[in-house]
Amino acid sequence: MFGRRMRSALPAAAGAFEPVSLEAAAEARKKTQEAVLAEIGNRRLDKLRDGDVVWVQNRITGVWDKDAVVLGQRNGGASFSLYFPDSKKVSWRDERFLRMH
Repeated sequence: MFGRRMRSALPAAAGAFEPVSLEAAAEARKKTQEAVLAEIGNRRLDKLRDGDVVWVQNRITGVWDKDAVVLGQRNGGASFSLYFPDSKKVSWRDERFLRMH
């Protein structure tokens, strides 16, 4: 700052207080966002097929304790029709509440 080296009680890398151009910061932010979006895209469960057995997260406790069989998929692809053998019920669940068995 003002041409002088910043001093701090906390340890820091030598280049931590050097000025950063707005273009470089925007490019780094864009690269990070692209990496995050790519990771989100990789978590899709498009590979689920009819008849696959999945674990289902309990809505109240958050525990992955129910088994279900995939019956189908909605048009958007984010929700799946599931058959629960224990209770003999059919229900829809979003893909974020499902895990491959």
